[in-house]
Amino acid sequence: MASEGETALDNLYHIAEKYKGKFSLAVEGAIPMGADGKYCIVGERNGHEITMVDIMKDLGEKAGSVLAIGTCAAYGGIPAAEGGETGAIGVMEFFKAHGIKTATVNIPGCPPHPDWIVGSIAHLLTKGVPELDDDGRPTVFFGENIHDNCPRLDQYDAGELSEKLSDAKGCRMDLGCKGPETYADCYKRKWNSQMNWCVDNSVCIGCVEPGFPDASSPFYEPA
Repeated sequence: MASEGETALDNLYHIAEKYKGKFSLAVEGAIPMGADGKYCIVGERNGHEITMVDIMKDLGEKAGSVLAIGTCAAYGGIPAAEGGETGAIGVMEFFKAHGIKTATVNIPGCPPHPDWIVGSIAHLLTKGVPELDDDGRPTVFFGENIHDNCPRLDQYDAGELSEKLSDAKGCRMDLGCKGPETYADCYKRKWNSQMNWCVDNSVCIGCVEPGFPDASSPFYEPA
């Protein structure tokens, strides 16, 4: 929007009411539940603070579908990691806690690939909610295992394992690669205009999985 502040919020709520049940709500970031939601105040309306908790309760129920963009929005992500103080959770967990039945499409990743976002929006516009896995992710993007499709798989099968990240060859399992527990099409979609992906230079840290980052830590030690 060109506007901001109360004018923007008024417009947001007006559009949500006008197109109730017909719009998709895009959510970025985890929802902080602590301190009555005051760790994230979206703005003010009619003299009252509007928290992310407030706006998710209201607009989440009115939406026809929700796109939880990024691992934080999908599963809580880094804000929900051990030691966090905000009580952060993802959209699906929030909806379950508040009895909201709106269809939710999780597009995790830290960050998510642009193709995953645009492709999911295109599917919603043309065909509706895509086929989802048990974690709410579109199977078209998150239906393949990283390890099973890794270009270093033959080296793993041959017992050739990298001893350091600078090794040009060898599977990176002993260096902490989380590919066996991770499902995404990074290996063929790649990043930076298809120049490379994590395993080219480092290891897969499982950033698209519900347990990230705690379940993937430490990143550079074997699972």
